[in-house]
Amino acid sequence: MSKENNAAPGDSPDQILQALQQKLPEVDLMRASVLDGLQLLSTARTANLSSEHARLSVKLGEDHPRVAELALRQAANEELIRALAIESERARVVVPKPAEDTWILHGFVFDQQLSGLAGVTVALYDAKGEWIRQLGFAAASANGYFHLETRDLDNLTPPVFVHVLTTQGAHLHTDDVPLTPKGGLVLYHEVVVTGTATGTPPGESRKDPVAERGVWTVRGRVADQAGKGLGNLIVSLYDKDFLFDDRLGQTETDDKGEFEINYRREDFRDLIERKPDIYVKVFDQEGNELYSSKKKYRFGSGRVEIVNVVIKK
Repeated sequence: MSKENNAAPGDSPDQILQALQQKLPEVDLMRASVLDGLQLLSTARTANLSSEHARLSVKLGEDHPRVAELALRQAANEELIRALAIESERARVVVPKPAEDTWILHGFVFDQQLSGLAGVTVALYDAKGEWIRQLGFAAASANGYFHLETRDLDNLTPPVFVHVLTTQGAHLHTDDVPLTPKGGLVLYHEVVVTGTATGTPPGESRKDPVAERGVWTVRGRVADQAGKGLGNLIVSLYDKDFLFDDRLGQTETDDKGEFEINYRREDFRDLIERKPDIYVKVFDQEGNELYSSKKKYRFGSGRVEIVNVVIKK
């Protein structure tokens, strides 16, 4: 193997660190494979303990010390299996690499049994409990993993706090760990939801976010310099190579200047694999271009991209 992927005698600390970082994904996958093997062994052991517990319960009775000991061992082994499953999922997480102007928050949402909560919405709120719209939100995947990525960090006052919501917008959990978004930073975060849903679903108000698994949503508002929403404008998404323009499509802003476009993963799988740079344009009804974004966007399943546009005179 080439030296760029391996530390060698005489290398500087930075070179050694770089070599280790390049190897970490391979090491994590190996660790996940080992954990899977241990999980299988522990599952087989639990089955044996369960069988032995049932046999001795009939022979000696439920209150016999040997039967009680087997029950404790079985419970401990089941707890070990859950812990191994969680560690295996963690080991398979690929640490994202953000651009200098991008902040990424990713991690897992678990229930009280430490099983991943699928489909819940992860969003960021300020200390007053108000959703920070510009930071967007994300939906957790089947194993509870979420990935929230934002470039819109202007005029943001930290700290921010993670909230977990149901698919109807009711609150499940409010995290008390303060977070500080910063460009070029990746933050791993885990949430254990211990309560039940509270609050009233927001309906059409959009006061609280609702994300959908397998869908990339581009949502925002077009306004003038005074903050007045501009309706009846055309919002279009396109890629710089003009390969997917027709499929990305367009929509119109409503009377408040708001718009939303949804893309389902199964319909845009080839686009995801190509990873094109996607931009936003705004036109009037006569086709005159009013705005073209400088920022580029990437398809992200289960994520919501917030794009707020100010049209200057």
